[in-house]
Amino acid sequence: MTIQFLIRPARTGDVAALAALCFVLWADSPLEEHARDVEEKLRGSARTTLPLALFVAEAPDGALAGFVEIG
Repeated sequence: MTIQFLIRPARTGDVAALAALCFVLWADSPLEEHARDVEEKLRGSARTTLPLALFVAEAPDGALAGFVEIG
């Protein structure tokens, strides 16, 4: 059985799920800080000198299974 994931640009409704995924990877920062960082990235106001794109992998049930930041 193959599971198909939808790869799409992140959107504002993904903030909580993305923050939780970031927290799993970087638990030394609080969940709230990850949420603020994700919100800034989605607004285009992240503290970076490079253009930034954020994509997510969405499972068939709508849950986010992963993400990638490009920039």
